[in-house]
Amino acid sequence: MVLRNDGQSGTVNISGKKGGHLFNKYVESGNTFTYQSNGKMDNSIFINGADIHTSCSQPLYAGMKVGDFTLVSATSARTDEILCTLPVEPPVATTGKVCGVVFYDENANARQDNGEEGTKGILVSVLDANGDVKRGRTRASGAYCINDVAVGDVTVTVKESTLPVNAELTVGNNPSDITVIGNKRNYAGKDGYIFQEGPVNETGKVCGTLFNDENNNGKQDTNEEGEASIFIKIVSANGDKSYGKTNATGNYCIANVPSGSAEVIIMESTLPNNATLTSGQNPSNVTVIANQDNNAGKDGYNICYSFCDE
Repeated sequence: MVLRNDGQSGTVNISGKKGGHLFNKYVESGNTFTYQSNGKMDNSIFINGADIHTSCSQPLYAGMKVGDFTLVSATSARTDEILCTLPVEPPVATTGKVCGVVFYDENANARQDNGEEGTKGILVSVLDANGDVKRGRTRASGAYCINDVAVGDVTVTVKESTLPVNAELTVGNNPSDITVIGNKRNYAGKDGYIFQEGPVNETGKVCGTLFNDENNNGKQDTNEEGEASIFIKIVSANGDKSYGKTNATGNYCIANVPSGSAEVIIMESTLPNNATLTSGQNPSNVTVIANQDNNAGKDGYNICYSFCDE
């Protein structure tokens, strides 16, 4: 058999299934070399540790990869006939798996911590390169694997209507794009969500504002902007939790909060590291009246993004 060294230059060692050196020579990277057995060829040989069968149970073909080596040709030592003739190219895999995880990011820190569980029964769809849609659901662990997805670029979508009420994405992208490789488990990543827990009965909205108090004077002046994408948690008197985040102007309005007393918590882990509260309270309390927008007030933080006065 003739093989090409696709790895680094060095000594090539071929040993038999039962041990013993059959070939030991220095071969430059990119060069070919010939191995010829003495007498009957072993059913398995090892080329620098990589296993290759020489029986027709696992036939040889030109272009076959064996570790850092490529098989160029192989013939019978006795008849000069090609061993176990097969097409020059191996079969090409046309499908692969798409796998990922959907989990409950309870503390909204954009990663799955110990104790943060997967979310079961969430529908996930994959639009493949052929325009076909494959679907699957998350298991108890939040993991999913969708089989027989055509190779190429695909779009993975978590069906958010199958998530619990008031879900907000904290990490990952939905939808997301990946490239599927045949016969592989292709990872679509983790998608984390925070969402309201428990049944929703008589509910109202809790609304407020979070702003950057640049001059540290405890109020929002005309030129002071709101802070976007800061997560807010609301804990109702019955222990239910609702989540939301500020929009581009720093405002938030969280729906389906059970009526009664509630605690409003700004999740400061989602603020810049140097943020300091200058106005409002964190946490603060609000009484939620059903079917109304309930005002949680304004909270100001002094946030230094570049240069700050000492």
